This record gives sequence, C-alpha cells and structure tokens, in this order.
Amino acid sequence: KGDGMSSEISFAGYCYSPDKACLICEHVFDRSAEPVIVAHDTDGWLQALCGEEDHDADQSRIVALSEIIDRLPKASELPVLNPGECAERTADGSWQVFSIDDE
Repeated sequence: KGDGMSSEISFAGYCYSPDKACLICEHVFDRSAEPVIVAHDTDGWLQALCGEEDHDADQSRIVALSEIIDRLPKASELPVLNPGECAERTADGSWQVFSIDDE
C-alpha cells in the first residue's frame, strides 16, 4: 500500500498481479496454438492450454499472467472462473465453464 505498484489486472473474474506465475502449454507459449482451455485450479494456479490430450509434464512452462493474456485473444471475454473451474472455448468462440472435478 502506498508504493503505487498496485497495477493488478482482471482475469476471469478475479484480480491478479500481472507477474502471477501461471502454467502454459508449449503450443500456446510458442504461439502455434491459441488457448482453448483456461483453468483456475483449487490451489490458485491459472493454466492456459491448447486442448491436446497427450501433453507431457515437460511440455508446459511457468510464465507470468501477462504472457497468457498476451496470447489469449479477447481475454476480457472469459467468464468468471472460480477455483476448481475451467473454461473451454466452443466452436462458435464462446466459453463453456466446467468443474475440474467433472473431467
């Protein structure tokens, strides 16, 4: 408080620091795919994934939230994602919210 650094950004209904650590798959990181799944894990982690099923653990990176927003067209259109929820982009470009436990 008082340092002028409270530049939080809104993402999926919550406010975060732009440098919040998040997981991103290598395909979204290298821009060969757009994120089609965005998750808000119960432990607070945010993830942006391309949707491919068979990713290995070594195919993800830890990046700042600002990197995810930079790679997510229309990030402001994401629905509110409470901890334990993910959103998947549908064919028409809208987002459908699921409980992560439902997978």
